[in-house]
Amino acid sequence: MDCFRLIIKNSVAVILLKIANLIWSKTESSISEIIDSGYPYLQYLFLRFKYSWEEYEQQRIPKTFRRFYAAILISLNAWFNIIFLTIYSNTESSIWINLKDIEKIIDCERFDLLVIAFVILFGIGEYTWFCYFRQAITYKMFTHKIIYKNLHFDDTRLATNYRRYIFIHHLFIKISAHLCGAFIITGIIVAYVIDTYIVIQAYINNQITIEKLTLCFFTFPSLAIQFISISTMLLAGTFASSFFVEFLKIRMKQFYIFLKHNESSKNIPKLKFNWNCIHREYVELYDETALFDKSISFALLNMETASKILSITACVFYSRQTKMSPTNTMIMLGISLAFVYTAILYSRLVFPPKYNHHYCRLLLNRMARKSIVKYHNRHKNLIIKSNLFIQTMSDNHFGFHCGQIFFITKFQVVELFMMNLPLIILFYKKICMAK
Repeated sequence: MDCFRLIIKNSVAVILLKIANLIWSKTESSISEIIDSGYPYLQYLFLRFKYSWEEYEQQRIPKTFRRFYAAILISLNAWFNIIFLTIYSNTESSIWINLKDIEKIIDCERFDLLVIAFVILFGIGEYTWFCYFRQAITYKMFTHKIIYKNLHFDDTRLATNYRRYIFIHHLFIKISAHLCGAFIITGIIVAYVIDTYIVIQAYINNQITIEKLTLCFFTFPSLAIQFISISTMLLAGTFASSFFVEFLKIRMKQFYIFLKHNESSKNIPKLKFNWNCIHREYVELYDETALFDKSISFALLNMETASKILSITACVFYSRQTKMSPTNTMIMLGISLAFVYTAILYSRLVFPPKYNHHYCRLLLNRMARKSIVKYHNRHKNLIIKSNLFIQTMSDNHFGFHCGQIFFITKFQVVELFMMNLPLIILFYKKICMAK
């Protein structure tokens, strides 16, 4: 216990020192610096290899073993775990610990359901990584396009208070990333130590043989590395997306305030000037949102699939427990985090349709007031173009999608949440009736 207390104490001290260093050290002074300094971390943690801006833009990323060394090792480790867990859940052997023995050791039932869920989740994670990896090495990565497009963003386009908010939000993301990373790595290490202690105790009590104990010492580090890899990939993608989502949200909010302040203008030349600005800014926001949607829609679909699998697994796993122990309680809480994570993620992506509705309403009100003014013939083309553009705004799907399944709106998120509860209840009733 003293050893665990010392490890936790030192870990907390290191985390606090790191946070203090982040707060008091020189931070990035522009959005371009934020993007330029953060993108290499996203590459390494999400894609598992790095490349420079010039290498990608000139399509000269070296296809060498040294460049893809980390990606190859992590991918091989992942597929080793997928194959091993698949064989382990479907066959019995004297080489490894039987599932029934594990259930007795950790005091929970139907551990095989969790093994199957891990196999599916590892497969989804590796498939997601491979698709983005292939986009990167074939120079068709939408994420790079949207990031490179904003690499030289002019900070003066944002108001001072919005720029300050973006920098504070970026600092918050950095601190949160370090805290979450430290929490996950510490949790996995603690779980590894506890598992090692449990199997050693089982060996001392003659519940397992020396061969099974040795195999555990080989498989536990591999599984720990896989969990760390999946967690860091998820965290890197989440925090990078969080910054860009907030960046888009601030720009949309500023554009909305611009429209509100210019709504009452009655000067025709000013209308033309404002319309050119409005059209240019709206098209730019729509284009960047569409690019970002193409970047994350595939990942959102895979995360939604994983969330549904974990929800059903939790339902079946809970229905098979004869009593609740600390082990299966922690397992249920861990699985429920996936559902909470996707719900929070969707709730952060519902703002584009709302702002698009506000844009359309403000411009329609403005055009309705301008329609009673007698324009000269030279303004008819502007009015026709404006009317046609506003008509397309209301149904242009300005926002994000979960793959090609649904368009993310506030109503859709609430509907998805309300549909999940009856689905789980019906599934649970069916399981109970089958018993």
